[in-house]
Amino acid sequence: MKWPVETIDAVAQVNPTLAAADRPDLDEMVCFVPMAAVSEETLSIKAQAERPFSEVARGYTPFKRGDVLVAKITPSFENGKMALADNLAHELGFGTTEFHVFRPSERITGPYLFNLLRAPYVRKAGAMKMQGAAGQRRVPAYFFGALQVPLPPLDEQKRIAGILDAADALRAKRREALAELDALLQSIFLDMFGDPVTNPKGWESAHLPDLVSKRKHALKRGPFGGALKKKIFVPEGFKVYEQKNVIYDDFDIGSYFIKKSDYERLV
Repeated sequence: MKWPVETIDAVAQVNPTLAAADRPDLDEMVCFVPMAAVSEETLSIKAQAERPFSEVARGYTPFKRGDVLVAKITPSFENGKMALADNLAHELGFGTTEFHVFRPSERITGPYLFNLLRAPYVRKAGAMKMQGAAGQRRVPAYFFGALQVPLPPLDEQKRIAGILDAADALRAKRREALAELDALLQSIFLDMFGDPVTNPKGWESAHLPDLVSKRKHALKRGPFGGALKKKIFVPEGFKVYEQKNVIYDDFDIGSYFIKKSDYERLV
């Protein structure tokens, strides 16, 4: 099905100002979200503080619950630092002026708009439009306003966003599982060998190169960077050991080898 195409500024407000009717009392508490509180890994607000409105009324960017926040400064923008502000403790929030704010209209849902703005092509195109001096380059608001996006019916928007959110949840679980596995491997290592720095088990220590024959098995420690590319690997020859050989205490696993000429070049 071919959906109509609209510009972002036709379906959302870009950097809306704080209307007089929305201004709270000076002592009323609002949410405060600095740049560091937005996770580029989970694309969410990972922490928020409370401040009285009087402290943030000037010099900060206002937004509401349900708005989309996108970092506009390098390298936060290129790293994909953004969030859907759907978990605010208060209706009104304030953050750094390095955020662009997008407020959905009745024609587009917040989750769908969020997923549109996180698309890799948006990040790539926005990086090419950055303005300013090195280290202080920013994506201008007009880039986003003129950005053309497909606009399916609201029910379809919700369905698409739901699928993408479910995929994100699976990726988050995978990250958690990998983190737990890393912690388990470290725990097993410490239980078997103790802390290699303090050596509580009193193991005899030596330099690894001193433990192998200089003639047949001389070692060269990496990293090798671009000098060790997969295209130089061969079926047999000089063995290339990896991190997993040390972690699993098994120097037989693995199948990376290089020719003698490449070994001599690296050594």
